[in-house]
Order: sequence, then C-alpha cells, then structure tokens
Amino acid sequence: MAALLDEDVRPDAVFAANNLMTVGALECLVDRGRSVPDEVGVVGFDDIPWARLARPSLTTVGQPTYEMGKSAAQLLA
Repeated sequence: MAALLDEDVRPDAVFAANNLMTVGALECLVDRGRSVPDEVGVVGFDDIPWARLARPSLTTVGQPTYEMGKSAAQLLA
C-alpha cells in the first residue's frame, strides 16, 4: 500500500488478496492520513469472521472454503 501511495498517480481503490493484507492496507492508509472509504476504497478477499469488527467495516468477497476443499479432495480421490 505504501508503494502505491508513493506513485505519482495514486489509487482511488485497492483490492487486497486476503483480509490480513486488507488490514495492513488500512493501517498504512490511516498512517498516511487517507480517509477510507472517502478517498480510497478498500476491498478484501476471504471474509474472515473478525473482518466485521474493523472500522471502517471491510468490504469483503467471501469464498466457500470448506466446500472448495471438499471438492478438491474428491477430485484427488
């Protein structure tokens, strides 16, 4: 996130690969004085249970991880 903010053209939104990275992005944005979501939109990917506790609340993309793992195991069998 810091590298993106140091670019000449700064992002107006970021999509993080998982919510741990999302929290890191939020921390960096707060440290740099950027307002979320007013200045920079933030979206996470994996919808971990504690994501709803973050403020501002996180926009997340949920994945049916149990079902995906079960399907993968069935394909290996």
